[in-house]
Parts: sequence; structure tokens; C-alpha cells
Amino acid sequence: MKILVADDDVVTLKRLQGVLASDGHDVLAAEDGLAAWALYQAERPAIVVSDWMMPALDGPGLVRRIRSIEDDGYAYVVLLTSKRGTEDLVAGIEAGADDFLSKPFDPTVLRARLRAGIRIVELQRDLAARNAELRTANARMSEDLAAAAEIQRSLLPIELPRFTTVEFAWRLRPRTELAGDILNVFPLDAGHAGFYLLDVSGHGVPAALMAVTLSRTLVADPNQSTVLMRKDHVDSRPRLAPPAEVARRLNDRFAKRSTRGQFFTLFYGVLDLRTLELRYVSAGHPGAVLVRGGDAPGLLDATGPPIGVGPSVRYVERSITLKPRERLYVYSDGLSEARNPDGAVFGVEQLARTLDDDRAVALDETLERLTNSVDAWTGKP
Repeated sequence: MKILVADDDVVTLKRLQGVLASDGHDVLAAEDGLAAWALYQAERPAIVVSDWMMPALDGPGLVRRIRSIEDDGYAYVVLLTSKRGTEDLVAGIEAGADDFLSKPFDPTVLRARLRAGIRIVELQRDLAARNAELRTANARMSEDLAAAAEIQRSLLPIELPRFTTVEFAWRLRPRTELAGDILNVFPLDAGHAGFYLLDVSGHGVPAALMAVTLSRTLVADPNQSTVLMRKDHVDSRPRLAPPAEVARRLNDRFAKRSTRGQFFTLFYGVLDLRTLELRYVSAGHPGAVLVRGGDAPGLLDATGPPIGVGPSVRYVERSITLKPRERLYVYSDGLSEARNPDGAVFGVEQLARTLDDDRAVALDETLERLTNSVDAWTGKP
């Protein structure tokens, strides 16, 4: 073990060197505090044994300097002193000393004190090594999470499809790097558009992985049978599956597969682009907000349990016919349940009021203003 000894008394200094060297330690010697400080900076010994009273820089002053730069290792410091007063000992402890040894020192007592110091230094080194391993692992995990989050974001619609009779817009702002929320808007056939918003229970990697899986499941392909399409019994051509059937199919599939108790809420709608009739299913999802003409905003019926909570669940399809300039806002509970620093939730009423106030604002700007309002509510910078 590398040990620094400092004492302006040459006899004591030589004696310390002799005792410690005979025990196999690598001993550095300094005849005053400033020389000891220079040696400490150059060699970074694990243990320091220093006299209290030294010219230029005393023992407590040396300890304070050592403690000020301990960024890559801990030094165990023993002060040699003839002082006995409580105030002196307190001053030494406050400076950062670990132990005290009376002068003239007893070699047996010195060895005992150093054995304790060596154990502490070795524990500190082991802890530092483990912390370094954790930092490396955390950095690697952060990189992996960032990559996973980028993959998840890539599944969101970059450019929404354009329709002559209806406009879509979206915002997704997860609370954490990885989340279980995902959405999409897509043409189903020449006369219908489909859209969904789903929210997987939990957070982090498990929720994100299920959200990614679901995004690959909820794909509309007119050339094959999918969850969103079903084969016609007459000509075997894929036809649009009713929203309630989509929910049932998803539940049948995921209720059997879920081994972690995961489930998800879903709002799935099929919009007739000519008549603006919206057929939808809301499986455990918050009721969408409908902003009509001069009326106060209302909530669409939300019925049915979340998907994946159990087998053989019946889901009910609802329908509503939208009118020009009406708006429908579908959201996840992360928005309505956002809490301010006092613990109060943003709430559906405040959500509806905010959307009502912005009914004359462009749709995309309305979403931006809404997310800013929620950020202000939660205190998010």
C-alpha cells in the first residue's frame, strides 16, 4: 500500500518510515505540509499519516486540500497530535481526518489503525470499481434506449395522408424515453380512412415493444386478410372489418399471448370519407372530445374493457356522423391525468375547455397549444 508520511520532526519521520517500510508498504516522506501536498498530488497515496503541527501548512490544512480534489479515489488520513482537547479533535474531524494517533506514537497502535484504514480504502476502491461498471452499463443502456426510442418514433406517421373531406393532425409527447402510446392514420380503401390510438399498460421497454408489435399488426393491406380486413365469403376478397370485430380479434390474439399481465386501451375508427360517418370502438380508452358548432364540447361513448384483460370479450361498435368544421380529439389518459406540482390532474373538463377556446385556431396549432398548456400545468420546461 502506498503511504505518505509527513512530519517536521526528522526523528519521528524516520521512525514512521522504518515501521511502515518493514511492513512492506511503499512509503513517501515529506518534512512539511507543502512538500506533503506536492507529493500527494503527484503520487495519490491511499493513506496519509501527517503531523498536526507543521510549518507553512499544518495537518488539518493538508487534509482540507486532499479532500478538495478527491475525484478518483479516497485517501485515509491519520493525524499525529499531542492535542487532547475536544475542540481540537472536532476541528480535525471537520477538516476531513479519519483518525488520530497520539505522539509519541506506539507502532502497535499505528499498525492497528492502518489495518482499519486499509480495509476502508479497499472497500472504497471496490465501490469505485463497481460504480464505474454501473456507469458503463448505464451509458450502454441509455444508448440502447435512445436507439429503441428512435425506432419507435420511426413507426409514427411522418406525413399524414391527405383527404378532400377531412383533415388529420397528431402530437405524441411521451413522459419517458420509451412509452406504450402509438397511433396511425391510413386509407383503408377508396372511400374510407382508418385511424387508431392505443396505450399499452406500463412504461419502458415492455410497453414499447408491445406498442411496436401492435403497430405492425394494425396494418391495412387490401391484398390480404389482416386484423383490419376480413375475407368475403362470396369472392374471398378482403373487406373492411367492423371496428368492434377488430377489437375482438385483437383481444382474442393478445389475451392468449400476454404472460406479463399486459393490456392496452384502443380507440379505432373507420371514417366514411363521403358521408363523414364515423364507426368506432373504444376499448378501455378515454372518451374522445367532440367540438361541435356553437355547442359545448361533448364526449363520445367509451365502452368495453381494455384489450388483453381476458378472453371472449364482447365489444360494441358506435357511430356518429360528423359535420363540416366539427372536430374530434382522441387522446390517451396521459394527457387528462397529467398532474401539476400540487398533485391535481389536468382533467377532461379542462381539456375540453382548452379545445373549446381554440376552436377557431388551425387544427395543427390547436394541438401545439394544447401540449404547451399541459406542459405549463405540469411545470415541464
